Amino acid sequence: MTGPLVFTLVTPAGDVRCRYLINAAGNGAADISHMAGAEEFQMVWRQGNIVVLDKEPRALMPLYPVPTPVSKGVIVTGTVHGNTVITATAAVREPGDTQTYASDVDALLSGARKLVPDLDTRRVVRAFAGGRPVIKGTNDFFIGQSAVVPGLFQAAGIQSPGVASAPAIAERMEQVLREAGVALRERADWDPIRRAPDDFDRAPLARKEELIESDPAWGQIVCRCETVPEAEIVAAIRRRPGAVSVEGVKRRCRAGMGRCQSGFCQSRVVRILARELGCDPSEVPLEDDGSWLVEGPLKGVR
Repeated sequence: MTGPLVFTLVTPAGDVRCRYLINAAGNGAADISHMAGAEEFQMVWRQGNIVVLDKEPRALMPLYPVPTPVSKGVIVTGTVHGNTVITATAAVREPGDTQTYASDVDALLSGARKLVPDLDTRRVVRAFAGGRPVIKGTNDFFIGQSAVVPGLFQAAGIQSPGVASAPAIAERMEQVLREAGVALRERADWDPIRRAPDDFDRAPLARKEELIESDPAWGQIVCRCETVPEAEIVAAIRRRPGAVSVEGVKRRCRAGMGRCQSGFCQSRVVRILARELGCDPSEVPLEDDGSWLVEGPLKGVR
């Protein structure tokens, strides 16, 4: 802090100065609070493994076992696109550990079979892991104004309910800011209505025909598992904020999220990204900078 109620955030894109700062940094919340000279607390990396199964021919409602003191237990649930998700283990591990463990995956599959005995757990298409941001010594959220540094507001220790509770947390934080005397004004250009992008796979036949008529690229299927056409990938890249990586495309329109996990479509997605971003395929990352998928040509141009 360089002055009364003024924070300076140093970023690769330049410094940003602000009077108020909301610390919603997940597993990095303790570091941000420390850097701001505010409350001192420690984060525990409570790692969880998750398994995704291929699409289920039946609809599965969320099924929960009896919870444990540190976890809701193994949960079996269906996604809006028809996959089955088995989640999640809870083990305290080294911060940043995103490795999947065979013992954890086995625990998930056996726990799922207890809830759904006839579930075919051989149809695993993806296993991954992440860390829940847990404040050491407590099992609760820390949402409120800092008692140490004026102008700093904490939203820490949200753990795994963060996605589901984000709208409620935002409303609570707005209330906290107003109670602290922060003048909040709605932007004049704010539009509360966001039109969902076209999902070709789930669109009615009439809408599919309309899209293909408007642009033949809607009929060029790139991801066969999820029925994602080229035009839908292009739309995901051009929207704001648009995709700039293979995983960014995947999260926006599910290209590569199906049974083969990008085995057939990844090279085509890379080519589309390179064309739309005006770069060479070797500059298209899987996710973060440095995660290049293409090193260079294997053979010279004839």
